Amino acid sequence: MNLTLTFILFLFAPAIHAKAQELPSCRALSTLWVKSYYAKLNPSWRKAPLNCDTEPAELTPKERRNVLAARAAYVLDRTRFSYRPQDISARPIVSSGRIQAPPRSMLDWVSRRMDRLVYNERATYAFAHRNNGVGEVHLPPTDFHMTRPGERGIGLAAQLIHEARHLGIPDYGHVACGDTDQYNCDATISEEFDHGGSHAVAALWLSWVYKFSHWPRSEKRRAAETVRWVLRTRINDGHAVRNAFSLRYLGTPLDP
Repeated sequence: MNLTLTFILFLFAPAIHAKAQELPSCRALSTLWVKSYYAKLNPSWRKAPLNCDTEPAELTPKERRNVLAARAAYVLDRTRFSYRPQDISARPIVSSGRIQAPPRSMLDWVSRRMDRLVYNERATYAFAHRNNGVGEVHLPPTDFHMTRPGERGIGLAAQLIHEARHLGIPDYGHVACGDTDQYNCDATISEEFDHGGSHAVAALWLSWVYKFSHWPRSEKRRAAETVRWVLRTRINDGHAVRNAFSLRYLGTPLDP
């Protein structure tokens, strides 16, 4: 393998480490949930320790909700990223923006924007709104399903980022998708966590999870698939911009 090809593979490959990051033990996570994470998410259900004596598949819906919320909070708070200075000093894809690394804690980022997390049994999709000035994120029961063994909560974490972005700072609403009357798109991508639309910022965080985090490869692949879906269906900007983002963060071109 020549040196040029070696450099290209290093530049575009996701971070690979001798030991992948994993969730803490259930009891350690339960302590974090009770002492810190519950207050930061401020959910609409009563605080309770995690049930660590029952297999995840046998948890009640309320117990499963607790576990997944705690896991998502941990992922937001403790995901480790390994990157080089040049990774955030390159020329930004969108000329009006800049490249920004994730904040030390995305959980704090979410908490500063969201006042309350609401478990909404009647909702069929997630949404954010202000209720008498209180910024609420509403999540339906389907967001708390354990879709596979070892569910780490990365998808739920990205959902919280997306909805919290709607609440500020400042408040954000989607734009129409192309020439349609479906208001569920963002104008362009973002490489900043302080700016950009809800789809763009959540996809940016997932891109960092894919390229720079220590999570297992299976989680990285799922993160990358979500980013590709956002780039294909939820970003209005031209293919050149979306493709440049895919090449920079995922290392592969985006299908036209």
